[in-house]
Amino acid sequence: MKKKKSGPIIGLLLTLLFFGVFIYWLITPSAEQELVEKIKLSTSIEEIKSLYLPAKSEFTETGADGNLVTSEYLQDAVREKLTSMKLNENEIQECLKWIPPKRMNLNLIVVPDLSKRIYDYPDQAKYDQEIINKVYDFFVNRVQLSEDSRDLLMIDVTDDNQIKGLFSNFANELRIDLSEHIGKSNRLFFTEERKKEFSDALLNIYNITAETFKADSTVKMGADYFSYFKGYSVSGGNKLDEDDFYNGYRNKILILTDGYLEAKTGNKISDHQRENWRKLKNTVQFGDEAILDTIRKLGIPVAAYPDVNLSRAEIMICEVRERKSGLDKDWYILNVFWKDWLMRMKLEGENFYFEEHANSSEETLEKLRNFIMK
Repeated sequence: MKKKKSGPIIGLLLTLLFFGVFIYWLITPSAEQELVEKIKLSTSIEEIKSLYLPAKSEFTETGADGNLVTSEYLQDAVREKLTSMKLNENEIQECLKWIPPKRMNLNLIVVPDLSKRIYDYPDQAKYDQEIINKVYDFFVNRVQLSEDSRDLLMIDVTDDNQIKGLFSNFANELRIDLSEHIGKSNRLFFTEERKKEFSDALLNIYNITAETFKADSTVKMGADYFSYFKGYSVSGGNKLDEDDFYNGYRNKILILTDGYLEAKTGNKISDHQRENWRKLKNTVQFGDEAILDTIRKLGIPVAAYPDVNLSRAEIMICEVRERKSGLDKDWYILNVFWKDWLMRMKLEGENFYFEEHANSSEETLEKLRNFIMK
């Protein structure tokens, strides 16, 4: 009697077994899914944190740079839960120490000094425009591969008196806001036409400034950085973006100025009594601490604004130029003034950069590139 062939039956059984395992795998939550469910049911920040931190190195994936990173699925579950808890700003900032924002954006603010320096130094307008146009290029290189980002490049002025109050006529062309470019690669935003509009608007504000001083070199149209930073304490005036769970920001402020802070109110740095300025110059050889100590003893501190918080900012002052009367001295004094003033508004010392005007624009541009791209 012939034996029945068992091959087809065994094959069928193996197929059913494989199918059953597959179905089981589909309907059985993974360890990561189980963790996410626990996070969804959490009732406090500490509970979420205690679940997430031990697991962040266990559930990983390959990031854009090729390195292992914590699973985005797990991170998003934490962000979604924390967002639903309606946390206050302090609680959000504390959480961001252990769960990073989903994406980082660049918030780049350029504040040129459109004062008499444009008239006093015939080459300054050319240098400024070369720098700012290159900043535009650096910005494009930094953000063009992103999509649905909130990167921003903005050319700003210190006060309404700059360029005879006409800045609003050019503000739109000098503001590059990627938050309005939704669902498309940032690369598509940066057309040749847009770059031309930016450069033309920049040229116009410098031409108006130069023509104003050419017509009347005594006109009072300085760059009031005192009022500018004081404006950061006014509701709606703060231009530094706050991090949240989905968007973090690198706030970078680039100031193009000769470095001499001159306020409308008479609280001036570069126009103190000659004797006080002479005493300051005599301390340069002893270093920054000696300069700052002398400033304090002379009772000429710069007014800081306690409600202004620059702790999230990085600030570069560039194109600093000493006046003939202060060659080899004033740069050091102005450096101390600016750094002390901004740090009293909570700027971190390591985020302060003070660069003099360089005869080689390449040298300046390399420093700018490092500042923007890092």
